[in-house]
Amino acid sequence: MRLFKYLTINCVFSALLYFGYIEEIEGAENVALFIAWVASIATLFSGDSTAADIKSGKLPLVPRQVAVLFDFGVVCVFVWFEAWWTGAMWLMHIVVLEGYYSAAAEKLGKATQ
Repeated sequence: MRLFKYLTINCVFSALLYFGYIEEIEGAENVALFIAWVASIATLFSGDSTAADIKSGKLPLVPRQVAVLFDFGVVCVFVWFEAWWTGAMWLMHIVVLEGYYSAAAEKLGKATQ
C-alpha cells in the first residue's frame, strides 16, 4: 500500500509537470509549483519522522538512487523551464533528505538502500 501511494503521488506530480510545462496548461504548472514548494519546505521539518521510520524498520520504498534520480529529473525540468528558485529549492530538498537518511542510518548502523 505504501508503494502504491508513493507511485501515485510521483505519477501525479510528473503529470502536473508535463501538462504544466510541456503542454503549457497554466493551472497544472501552478499546482506543480505549489507542491514543489510545500514539499521542499516540509523536508526541513521531517528529520525526526525520517529517523523514526528508519528505527522502526521502514526503509525507503524504492532504492534511494532511484528516488534521487527522479528528484534530479524534477530539478532539470524546473531549470530547463527557467523556474530557477523552485529548482534550487527542490535541489535543497534532495540534499536535506539524503542528509536525514544518511545521519539516521549512521546512528543505527544500518545501510539504507
